[in-house]
Amino acid sequence: MMSTAIELQALTKRFGITKALSDVSFSIRQGSVHALVGENGAGKSSLIKILSGVHQPDGGAVRLFGQDFAPKDSAAAQLSGVSTMFQESQQVSNLSVAENIYLGMEPRIGPFLDWSRLMKQAGDLLGRLGIEIEPGRPMATLSPSEAKLIEMGRAVSRNAKVLIMDEPTANLNQAEQQILFRVLKQLNEKEGVTVIYISHHMQEVFDLCDHVTVLRDGQHVATLDVADTETDGLVRLMIGRQMEAYFPTIAAPAQGEPRLVVSDLAHPARGLDGASFEVARGEIFGIYGLADSGRTALTNALFGIQTGFAGAVRLDGAPFAPTSPTAAIEAGVILVPEDRKLQGLMLDLDLLHNFSVGNLGRFVSNGLFEKKTALEAANTHIQRLRVKPNNAYALVKGLSGGNQQKVAIGKWLNRDFRLAIFQEPTRGIDVSAKMEVYEVIKSLSEAGVAILVLSSEVLELMGLCHRVGVLSGGRMTATIERADFSEHAIVSAALPRRRA
Repeated sequence: MMSTAIELQALTKRFGITKALSDVSFSIRQGSVHALVGENGAGKSSLIKILSGVHQPDGGAVRLFGQDFAPKDSAAAQLSGVSTMFQESQQVSNLSVAENIYLGMEPRIGPFLDWSRLMKQAGDLLGRLGIEIEPGRPMATLSPSEAKLIEMGRAVSRNAKVLIMDEPTANLNQAEQQILFRVLKQLNEKEGVTVIYISHHMQEVFDLCDHVTVLRDGQHVATLDVADTETDGLVRLMIGRQMEAYFPTIAAPAQGEPRLVVSDLAHPARGLDGASFEVARGEIFGIYGLADSGRTALTNALFGIQTGFAGAVRLDGAPFAPTSPTAAIEAGVILVPEDRKLQGLMLDLDLLHNFSVGNLGRFVSNGLFEKKTALEAANTHIQRLRVKPNNAYALVKGLSGGNQQKVAIGKWLNRDFRLAIFQEPTRGIDVSAKMEVYEVIKSLSEAGVAILVLSSEVLELMGLCHRVGVLSGGRMTATIERADFSEHAIVSAALPRRRA
């Protein structure tokens, strides 16, 4: 019989009058990958911070491998075998990969760092985990996904028995996610590490995890075997209502000439090889594709990020070949990028300025920023999008992922546009925020905007879109009508195949 790694007994945590956790009890099996899911405010962060030694509980107890576990800080938690990868990478960018892995535990000869031994230890560890990163590389040169892999290596170097992963794929593209998943499985299956996996991405839960615990409003709702549950049931437990309410009802798009026509769009060096499709006014057209399918190149072409594509694009019947994002925006095309923090927002500025930047000319007169007009517009969008906190002077970096995504969308609402491109519109946000983003997309559709939704979540595309086009090898290999949607049809059309 499999033993228990962690047992929570009536765990309770209060912050003032707010009860973040209320008598939460469940256990996590040793050697398993255990998902922890729930909306923002469900208690997930409070729970993992207690396990990480950041917070201490106000009631209840935790047992780690049968022993009482009450770490007074994160260092004590690590010494006991519990390591945490928080959503924001923890690293020292001016040090090497090897120094980051063994930070505070570097091999020494007397008072001096034993550099050759450090490099060998780190190289052996990375090789064992199948991580192809040179130990001498500066951390500052690593991508977000590589930085997360190094954090996993650091956990192994400290003999972690339990690894907590908080939204590890929030800022990663599809190819980077697959590398992370491979190393995660290596840690779990070969190194015997128990993994607690926090994610808003339902597909990750079903693909990676053995068991799943649902929290809602600080209370334990259920702990289930993933093999014995399904998406509808899991979402219902998370949000307390039927799955049917998860996606909005989508009306048929208007008839007439298509708003966007893409014909044989190609640029072999950038991954497109003759993609063709049409999108009507008011249509929500989903695009699905695996890594290197051409999705990113398609977005870059339509938003003017890259040029030099063969083929043709027409927007409302007129030729459309933007030479820059500015040209695309002026032609009535907007983009909500997949990395909202790096590409979609000004994190160190407030809501007022982030909402204004999508059409700054509207709020500038005689070279001066008309703050009163901008504030009125920002407050309108804050109310419409239900952004929290509802304070135009709140800094965007302090908002939750879901509220940041609303701002990344809302900054465009001060201007008219004809085509909206959404890349991974709900990545890293909770169920309630997803539903609100879907409602915004629906309202744009009803206003006649043609919408492209590029998503790696098949269920999202099936629930939200009128049609789904599938990219593979830079070509549109299938266009599937809503009546014919199935996960099998969409995924199978995305698989690489040999050309005739």
